[in-house]
Amino acid sequence: MEKSDDDEYQKHMASIVADGFTLNPPGYERLSQWTHMLVHITNARANFKWVCDHPTNLGDLDNALQQQAFFIAGVMAYGRCYASSGLGIPMLDAKQVYRDSKAGMDVHERLIELRNTPRMRDIDIWNRRMPEHSRA
Repeated sequence: MEKSDDDEYQKHMASIVADGFTLNPPGYERLSQWTHMLVHITNARANFKWVCDHPTNLGDLDNALQQQAFFIAGVMAYGRCYASSGLGIPMLDAKQVYRDSKAGMDVHERLIELRNTPRMRDIDIWNRRMPEHSRA
């Protein structure tokens, strides 16, 4: 962090430190790396929930764009959990996560397929594979 950012951070953290919370305690270095994973999982879940909770109305451009934006954000956040990000940065193993769920692995593989689509321009493939009754 730059000095001004660090000063601002310390100012905002002062109250919890005063309450006895220890920032970056020794021994928690490996655990703190998982914070980013939890952020990605939470982000993906929130985006997919938004898509599920808001019916698609293809006659409304704003609605269609929002659906696509939230879906793409969910796919990208989900995909980050399974992508190598560098030495010491944790990543999930789909074979372990979905070892007891074929349906879960099928969804995982589809989401990763979508994530790997160049610029996700072929997102309409997902729409075309949806059952007819689920389309708006």
